[in-house]
Amino acid sequence: MIPSSLYNISSISVFSFTQNQLTGTLPANMGLTLPNLKLFELRNNKFFGSIPKRINMEEVIKELQLIKSTFVGLGICRGRPSRAQGWYLSGNKLSGQIPSSIGNLTQLVEFNLCQNNLEGSIPPSIGNFLSLQQLDITVTQQRLL
Repeated sequence: MIPSSLYNISSISVFSFTQNQLTGTLPANMGLTLPNLKLFELRNNKFFGSIPKRINMEEVIKELQLIKSTFVGLGICRGRPSRAQGWYLSGNKLSGQIPSSIGNLTQLVEFNLCQNNLEGSIPPSIGNFLSLQQLDITVTQQRLL
């Protein structure tokens, strides 16, 4: 588990814990408590729960890597347009539809949602990605239309 006090160090620009067996949830207000965050990386751990809705509201974050954990909630892309360039959310347990508000991530260059449990249709707002070079929504089960 990551001590909650680390989520309150406002000077952090790179927050990276990879290849561990860390567990826990992410604080709902972390987008407000880490205002200088450029890279947030929690790969190959055992985090769970929803991805905080406030993460993407910070205009400074460039890259979000929440790969191979057990996040279930796709609570992303709410709020104003973001300058994020890379979102990597593969290998989780994200389910439901991709929200149409995903179009707020207009500066994305790479977007990866593969190996989740998404369903429904791909929202037309993905067309708002002005600089997109890589899009991966590969599923292990044929559920997307």
